[in-house]
Amino acid sequence: MLGKLSGNLFSTPKLPGGSLPLLLSGSAVLKGDLFAGGDGVIDLHFTGPCRSQSLIGVGPNGKVIGNMEGRDVSLAGHYAGDANAGQHLVMRKNCQVRGRCRSNSLEIEEGSDYEGLLIVGIEDKDLTSSGKLRA
Repeated sequence: MLGKLSGNLFSTPKLPGGSLPLLLSGSAVLKGDLFAGGDGVIDLHFTGPCRSQSLIGVGPNGKVIGNMEGRDVSLAGHYAGDANAGQHLVMRKNCQVRGRCRSNSLEIEEGSDYEGLLIVGIEDKDLTSSGKLRA
């Protein structure tokens, strides 16, 4: 589960096999389509769709505009778009999220700011909630 990862999601621990996750950070502004075969964290200004086969996240200094899709999604910075997590989505403390979020399970930390549509549970009868939420 995403909430039980190695403590600091935004460090760069080695993955099995010795590879490092994708980490985009700095003062650059990027536009395009992003696909990460493993974990990916965006900690800069990025516009465009983002996908990962495992974890995809917005770091605390990140500002992402575009749709995001991964097995797990972690939002810690500014995010606007549709976020789809196959397993778990977490909104970290101090994040600002605008848009539609869908996941099988959801974690919202105290201090996060969200406005949009939440869809939790991937079954025929989805549990939905819309409006503004301030944890």
